[in-house]
Amino acid sequence: MTEHGLFSEKEIEVEVDAEPAANGEDVKAKKKTKIETKRTWLASAFEVLAKTRDSDGSDWGILLRWKDPDGRQHEWAMPRRSLRGRYDEIWGELLDRGMDIAAAPALRNLLAQYLSSVSTEVASTAFSVPRVGWYVANPGVFVLSDETYGSVAGNRVLWQTETRGSPHYGEEGSMDDWA
Repeated sequence: MTEHGLFSEKEIEVEVDAEPAANGEDVKAKKKTKIETKRTWLASAFEVLAKTRDSDGSDWGILLRWKDPDGRQHEWAMPRRSLRGRYDEIWGELLDRGMDIAAAPALRNLLAQYLSSVSTEVASTAFSVPRVGWYVANPGVFVLSDETYGSVAGNRVLWQTETRGSPHYGEEGSMDDWA
């Protein structure tokens, strides 16, 4: 991946005219083949920050981060189960949050293949939960749709869902106001 996005690279054979012979013979009819690398854009730049899973070792996913065209940073704990089927929920979530992705189904399939295999390259992990609220396995953690207060053994805890929708929670006032 480059700062400009994710690309697919494929080697292709290309026919080119042969160079004229040193003795001046005409070689116009002769062709030769060379190998070129064709790069095809798949998506705007993003990072895979961590592998995610619940406290029972199930519901695996990957934590993605990218910037939208306005420069705002987005994160999504994408469940691996969303890689089954046609991937429409994945594309909808990424597009809704400002990531540009290729339109052609064949290119989107290559992006899905990348997302299916990339988590093996990531060393860090985070815990995932299926809903917002207090995290029962560790009462010191409160999970909102876009923020978590506390952690489990130094690991982030994230709300992981196939379709996040808009966060319905906001912040107002201070802790002193509640006292």
